[in-house]
Amino acid sequence: MDFDDWLKIITLGAAIIGAAKAIAEYRRSNNWKMAEFASAHISSLQKDDELEFACFLLEYAQARLLVPQRYRQIIGADTIEHTSERVEKALERKLDYAEVKSHPDILLYRNTMDRLLGHFAATTDMLEQKLFNVRHVLTMSYYVNRAMTFPHARNLPSDAVFQPYMEEFGYLARIIKLKRLFDEETAKQP
Repeated sequence: MDFDDWLKIITLGAAIIGAAKAIAEYRRSNNWKMAEFASAHISSLQKDDELEFACFLLEYAQARLLVPQRYRQIIGADTIEHTSERVEKALERKLDYAEVKSHPDILLYRNTMDRLLGHFAATTDMLEQKLFNVRHVLTMSYYVNRAMTFPHARNLPSDAVFQPYMEEFGYLARIIKLKRLFDEETAKQP
């Protein structure tokens, strides 16, 4: 082999190494962006006062909770005495308008839970679009599990509080899929 052949081989090798480094850097950058996007998606559970309120509804059987800003005028107070029975009432498939009018907290509970369930369904959609990985949003599994089997159920079986509502409004299949993805990811953990 002469000098030109060696030069071509070296140039080709350098190009292959450069391409491999570029691909690795692209993947690293893409993973970073996915994690960043997922972090923003998760942090909305704390930064958005309606989503945060809905998470507290899943968390506590009863508590004094801050009313999200846009509902304060309707509720007429900055705080509300939360009970799990109110969650059950608010998530009935059909609501009586007269009861909602006389108990605006039902509207607060229903609307904030609807936002949270929509957030969960959107998470499933984003995972399907590969906007981030399941491991990036695994901390949400705690709330998804509580919605699937509500631990504070009083008058209904734990799976009969949220699931009929999810089914009625088209969330159930996507949230079941999200739960399955979380369960699969958790099973991989050491």
